Amino acid sequence: MVFGASPAMRAQASKVEWSVFGEKVEVVGKYEYLGSLTTNSPSDWSAHVRALIAQASRKSADLLWVCRAGNGMRPRTAVALWNAIVRPILEYGSELWAGEISAKVTAEAETVQITFLQAMAGVHKRGMGVAVDFLRAEMGVEQLVARWTKLKLGYWRRLAVANPERALVAMVKLRRSQIAAGNRRVGTKSILISSRAYLNNLGLQSFWVNPALCAQESKKNWQEIAYEAVEGDEDTKRASRMSSLSSLEDYVMVKYWGTNDAGHSEFTGEIGRRGYRVPECYLDDRSCGQHINRLKLLCRCRALPLLDRIGRERSWPIKMRLCMGCAKGEVEDTRHFFMSCDRYADIRTLLMDSVLGIVTTQGLGGELSNGDKASGFESFSNHTKLQVILGRRVGDAAAEKGIDKAVKLFIREAWLRRKDIRTHLNALLGRNDV
Repeated sequence: MVFGASPAMRAQASKVEWSVFGEKVEVVGKYEYLGSLTTNSPSDWSAHVRALIAQASRKSADLLWVCRAGNGMRPRTAVALWNAIVRPILEYGSELWAGEISAKVTAEAETVQITFLQAMAGVHKRGMGVAVDFLRAEMGVEQLVARWTKLKLGYWRRLAVANPERALVAMVKLRRSQIAAGNRRVGTKSILISSRAYLNNLGLQSFWVNPALCAQESKKNWQEIAYEAVEGDEDTKRASRMSSLSSLEDYVMVKYWGTNDAGHSEFTGEIGRRGYRVPECYLDDRSCGQHINRLKLLCRCRALPLLDRIGRERSWPIKMRLCMGCAKGEVEDTRHFFMSCDRYADIRTLLMDSVLGIVTTQGLGGELSNGDKASGFESFSNHTKLQVILGRRVGDAAAEKGIDKAVKLFIREAWLRRKDIRTHLNALLGRNDV
């Protein structure tokens, strides 16, 4: 392989008959060693990462087939398997190439994860319009770039504690001095530049300036420091992106973003996690059918194919989004579906009575994030009631599961009653909403 040379020089090298101990040696433009694909542009990791993406895509597709066979695997279990089988492929060598690849290649890698999540949630069809940040939060999954950053920070400590007699340590020391001096000729393609950027952006500048501080931290302590910095940064960016999406206006109030407690954790590993990294329990329920779980998921992000959603997709005026199931003249959106439509009045009464009974007997003392007592459900505004119905915590995990069952019963019956409207719209618009 010829490195750091012009195309003309590489072509000239290819014409030479190279040999080692009498055996002919081919001139190649790329070479795989220990699973890492190196090209004659060693600072370009795109070929290596795209090879990982291709491998991960195949593994992910195989795993998806297994997870969806029969009645389907619980999303929580499926995600755990994906993290154990597929994600490590997309992380191979990321300690070196994280921060060195383009945004396009990063997006290609993230697509592998999103495609799997969409299929497990049943929202993989075109036109469903479910935001990827919402999907990650519902499934309790972090972005791959966050994982890569954690691994890169872990490698920074490994460099700091390495034997000072190793050539690697001498090279790191040299590159750090070149970067600090602002040398424009040497060290400009060093992976330490991205390491410095990560540390600075996460408020860990002191560990770049003085790597010995990092070496003083135990492996466990450094992991806690790095993970807290990375997850805090990701959560902040996630909140910023969600704030610009009108479809998630209610969801940001429904989803619990704080630190998860034992009562709301299915496994001990979920205790203490940030809310965006905890899967929603309602997705694991198999008593009502996966299609009902999917309908609730769509309700939580305003993606249920009601007339308002369809109208927004097609840029219809408001007057074309009015409910066809009652005579109230209101836009058929999620709020109207749950709280107002006359077509579902009787089952809505049953739902409200069930929720009121649950929060009164089981949710006593529980509070919503705005400080309202859950036991005061009857006096809540329709807006707040809807948030509780869609899954806003009331302070008691058992009560929340009871509310979930009551809500799913309502969704199942209401969606059946709306079949005539759905059938009409499917025929008229060429849709396939079921």
